[in-house]
Amino acid sequence: MLLRLSRAARTPAEEKAIASADVVNFPDPAYGHQLQDLAVPRLAAEGKMAISYHEERVTLGDGETASLRRPSYAVVNPAYGPLDPATTISPRVASAMIGLGLIEAIPEADILAHADPDDTDGDGISGKAAIVRDHRSGKIALGRFGWKAQNATVRDQSADAFANDIGISTPDQPKAQGDCTRAEERCLDMPTGVQKRLGAQEAPGPILDLVTFYSENLAVPSRRKASFPETLRGKRIFYETGCISCHVPKFVTRRDTPDKAQSFQLIWPYSDFLLHDMGDGLADGQQVGLASGREWRTPPLWGIGLTRTVSGHSFFLHDGRARSLTEAILWHGGEAEKARNAFSSLSTDDRAALITFLSHFDAPLAPPALPSSDRPRDISGRPDGHSPAGLNEDAVPAVMQRAVDEVIRPGYRNMQQSAARLTTAMKDLCADGTQQTLDKAKSTFDDTIRYWSIIEIVQTGPVIQDNLFEHILFYPDRKGVGLKQVQALIAKADPKDATVDAIAGKSVALQGLTALEYVLYGNGSDDLVGQKGSFRCLYGQAVAGNIQREAGEVVAAWEKPDGVQASWKHPGPQSNDFMDNKEAVTALLGILVHGAENVRDQRLEQFYKGKDTAPRPRMAIYWRSKNTWKSMAANLEGLRTLWQKAGMAELLPPDKQPIAASIDEDFKSLLDSVPKLNPDIDVATSDAEKAKLDTLLADSRDLITRISDEYGAAIGLSAGFFLFGRRLRR
Repeated sequence: MLLRLSRAARTPAEEKAIASADVVNFPDPAYGHQLQDLAVPRLAAEGKMAISYHEERVTLGDGETASLRRPSYAVVNPAYGPLDPATTISPRVASAMIGLGLIEAIPEADILAHADPDDTDGDGISGKAAIVRDHRSGKIALGRFGWKAQNATVRDQSADAFANDIGISTPDQPKAQGDCTRAEERCLDMPTGVQKRLGAQEAPGPILDLVTFYSENLAVPSRRKASFPETLRGKRIFYETGCISCHVPKFVTRRDTPDKAQSFQLIWPYSDFLLHDMGDGLADGQQVGLASGREWRTPPLWGIGLTRTVSGHSFFLHDGRARSLTEAILWHGGEAEKARNAFSSLSTDDRAALITFLSHFDAPLAPPALPSSDRPRDISGRPDGHSPAGLNEDAVPAVMQRAVDEVIRPGYRNMQQSAARLTTAMKDLCADGTQQTLDKAKSTFDDTIRYWSIIEIVQTGPVIQDNLFEHILFYPDRKGVGLKQVQALIAKADPKDATVDAIAGKSVALQGLTALEYVLYGNGSDDLVGQKGSFRCLYGQAVAGNIQREAGEVVAAWEKPDGVQASWKHPGPQSNDFMDNKEAVTALLGILVHGAENVRDQRLEQFYKGKDTAPRPRMAIYWRSKNTWKSMAANLEGLRTLWQKAGMAELLPPDKQPIAASIDEDFKSLLDSVPKLNPDIDVATSDAEKAKLDTLLADSRDLITRISDEYGAAIGLSAGFFLFGRRLRR
């Protein structure tokens, strides 16, 4: 832990310097920006940091109590006299260094789209962007790194660490005496580490480049126990309590990154990288750039479950005061108070589930590395590779063949063909601008929604490579990020933005079905009639063309005879996806389980969580086009098609066949009830209709339990990681 020292601006000139991002604050006149509690020989340390704690009991909603330790900090034995009376002190523990290059690769516009400094949407969350200056270029930039987002780039963060932590000069921070001040004459007189043969700095450009490269490329650890019921339950609670208002789950990195390894990656940092008021409890009184003493950057959460393993401790928050994740949450205040209170009100079991989720989401859901043993990996956890009890392995080859040839490949072909018809319909609309061509475009769009919804359940294989899935469907859009970007693009009306290639290079929010829905059904869509070749129409045409192209890429990957279809149909050492039959069946089981969860979590509970919670109809997918229930029915149709056409019931032992009949009945019940719901979501969520939605919630949960717990247990498997990507090869 280190101690930051700074004071606020005293003069108009200093205020101007902060406003223009020339500095983030001002150092203590004697001790600089950071207390140096160690020193080289012949120099005295500047002083020591003293910490004391006061324990405070907090009573949670169910009567349990927790103890929070409130810290107090002081500088003792100051070697150069007292600190300036205006100097504030603020401790810092080191932030995790994983995934930094990916964070830097997030498009600036995508982060800024979450900013709402004036809380215009009234949700109590007012994220503010940190505007700083890039040390190297001298240009204004978005702050992303550091507890107060005071650095724009990994290079800036590295140069700061060189200068302030160990007093080494770099081209970006060339002062060889580091943080020494005029009050520290002996420090200023000490020899520096500058070597003429290496240049004017102690760590010349190539050294800073190497450190930056290393820092940019420390990977995020693989996720653990992603499909465990307790983890999934905790994820649902994390979302429901509002944590994702600031801990935004995912972003897609830019295409044009200098390092191609970080280009166009779907990442899950669980942060918006904005500044938020966290209340008095965490306030340090220290201004850093535009960040006040109450404001902190939302830290990424990936890897947080391995803090003890990596760092040797389990202390959290900027000063390590929290000794557990529970304590860290309970310290949240200000904008996060509502989420903190929701957490406090949970039952003991629900709080434990949320903490389990936090402890296990170390990275985007991804395939696990192979175990150290050379023996085949058994998904059930048995190191001997024996078949799990109940699985009819003789049936696996036929089931996999039918899943690929009768469900997955035809599903993507149908989607691609529908997208091609949609592109043609949009071209006709732009050429004619009549009510007839608009109606045709809308009906073709509705058809494409249906075909996509049938096959979108297969969130594995080629569709998740290069983030093709997100290009086709950007949802949910909780803070209206996608909507704002689409509206801004239409308002700008730059003809250069109305081509397939231009759209493909932009944010995923501008590329897919939800963007096209706004074009056809959103505010201003009536202008599509009577205007030939309007920008709005041409943009919609480009989006349709992009969807067609992306779908075509997925089709091409699945149609290649020696590609993914062969890998799926022939599990084993030669497969890039599945070591053996058990892993292959686990993937199919994962499609069913996670597909059913998606129906409940992403399609229904996004806007309706039960009769005791206020509905949010504008969060429903495709509400503008009244395709919400059609899409959900198509999701269920796709799941049932995979279940029945692939013959997954054949994997059950004879004495467990009644489970298959129960699953068939669950599908029938849901597919009978969904189409009967009112297509107008405002009406569907009214008090008079809520009983139908409550039944739908219960039935969808029954389906998940039936597939995951009963069917999965009967064949001795669980829905594992292979749903989310190709397995790692040695």
